[in-house]
Amino acid sequence: MRTRIRTALAAGSLAAVLVAAAGCEGDDGSEVAAGGEIVITCEPCALTPTAGDTFGRYRKELTAAFNQKYKGRYRIESKPYVHTNLDAESAAHYQRQAATDTLPDLFIEASPTVQALARTGKLFDFADALERDQAWRETFKPDVFTSLTDADGHVWGVPEQVDTVGIFYNKKLFQKAGITAFPTTWDELRTAAARLENAGVIPFAMDGDWVTQLWWANLIGTTPGGAEFLEEGIKNGEYAGNPTVVQATEQLKSLHTDGFVNSDAFTGDYDRAAQPFLGGQAAMIANGPWMIPDIEGAKVEAGYAASPGDGLIVFSGAGWASGAKDDASREAVVEFNRFRTSQEQVFRKAVVTGGYWPTTFEPTAAQLKQLEPLAVRLVQQAGQVTYTYPHAKFAAPLAFHTAWINQWPAYVQGKLSTEDFLGKLSDAVRRQR
Repeated sequence: MRTRIRTALAAGSLAAVLVAAAGCEGDDGSEVAAGGEIVITCEPCALTPTAGDTFGRYRKELTAAFNQKYKGRYRIESKPYVHTNLDAESAAHYQRQAATDTLPDLFIEASPTVQALARTGKLFDFADALERDQAWRETFKPDVFTSLTDADGHVWGVPEQVDTVGIFYNKKLFQKAGITAFPTTWDELRTAAARLENAGVIPFAMDGDWVTQLWWANLIGTTPGGAEFLEEGIKNGEYAGNPTVVQATEQLKSLHTDGFVNSDAFTGDYDRAAQPFLGGQAAMIANGPWMIPDIEGAKVEAGYAASPGDGLIVFSGAGWASGAKDDASREAVVEFNRFRTSQEQVFRKAVVTGGYWPTTFEPTAAQLKQLEPLAVRLVQQAGQVTYTYPHAKFAAPLAFHTAWINQWPAYVQGKLSTEDFLGKLSDAVRRQR
């Protein structure tokens, strides 16, 4: 399984087999199969997931279980799309579909893309369905709909999962540098980084995008007022006027200028960060529990800890959105989301993929034994740390990320001041607004 969150959004769509159904159109425009079933299309519901694709494997199970339970009433058909790791490319794909009125009935995307698509007027609003079924609405954790809800209260997607993202560290490399425990403060982290570097170890694996922004979010979020910025302020720009953001940005830059990161940390390619960590050259990487299978496969003896400063990134950054156009299809889409967020299904998904539930589901002691211990411990720790906050990747508009990737290398290399760098990010956000 690839270890980037994009996999969680797109897994299961690669090499899918599209099964065409003989059907006809219902009175309201919906597709009705020969047996009277309402047929809805789903991009990530793969029928033939690729080897090692745990998300695809689970969604194959989920699709089969849904089709079996609702046989004669609803049926999901796969409508595959080969996703990439490029947020802009994926966003452009859905914008083209919206423009041609061909959005699938079910698809998964990051919240910035969903919010951008909502402005086309082609997405189904889940707000009424959630309002009508309060019992279902109350099964969700507080705030999980925040990134998928606009200022007018429209709900443009149902959360895929809630991720608790910590810091993986290589225990053997820590021992090599004489470090006995993961640092709990940022000063301790810098001291540890210097010891690792002196021992011939790359302290931090970064990529200039996903992983790098995780560290940026941690530096901001573990400062008083930082969580509020990541939750709301990041949407508005004016970053250079926020002392917390300025300090965090300069701290992150200094990790690069002090020689604490891999040399190819500016590519924007997640693999440039994953490879040195999995290969045993880098001591630390910020990432989510979906990376655990790769870590185990690489035989890295890893620990998993909260960020220095006693904080954790906790976010629901992606949602199941819908381009369903008629009442019958929308009814089927809502029923599918009820089904996949049932206690049985959220637990099964966690077992197969390591992706944890957006609901208030509490596993039994027996169920806990089936889950990955590293991830479970961090999920439990999320209720005890001083700070929790979202990842900038999902809190900010799409324009922020393009500007970051384009400007971050120039900033670190001294071609831009901190004010100029943050000003370019702010300008991009304001233009999108």
